[in-house]
Amino acid sequence: MPRKRTDLNGLRVKTASGKYTYVVDQGQKRWIPNPIVYSKLFQDWEGILTDIDIDEIETGEPISGEKSPLGAFLFQCPDDPSHRDKIYLKDKKKNTDTQWVKRHIVSLDVFALYHFNANNIERFRSLRVADLAWGDGAPIVKPTEP
Repeated sequence: MPRKRTDLNGLRVKTASGKYTYVVDQGQKRWIPNPIVYSKLFQDWEGILTDIDIDEIETGEPISGEKSPLGAFLFQCPDDPSHRDKIYLKDKKKNTDTQWVKRHIVSLDVFALYHFNANNIERFRSLRVADLAWGDGAPIVKPTEP
C-alpha cells in the first residue's frame, strides 16, 4: 500500500519502463510531465533512481507543466532585504489548477539535494516577496526519518 516517504524527499525517480519521471516532495512522488518542465527545475538527468519500487510511494500533485510564468519555476527577490538570499519554488496549490504558492527552499544543502538548477532561477528585481500574490506553501525540506 502506498505511503508517504519523507525519508526520500529530494530523490528523482523513474518507473522501471523509464516512461515517467517523478520528484519525491513532502513524502509523495510528484510527476514531472515533460522534459521542458524538468529542465527548468533540475540540473540534468544524472542521478535519477530506477531501482526502487515507486508504487510504494504515495502519489501527490503533479508538478505544473505549463510554460513560465504560468508553470512551476525557481525564483528569488534579490532586492528584498529580508529575503535576499532565499530561493523559492513557485508551485501549484494542492487540489487546484489555478492557485499558486511560493515554497521556500530552506537551505542550499536542500537545493543541492533536490538537484535544482541554479542557472534557471528567475530574479525578480525591485520586488518584495510580500508583494507577490501567491500564498505561502509548505517549505521544501531535507529528508526526515520515516
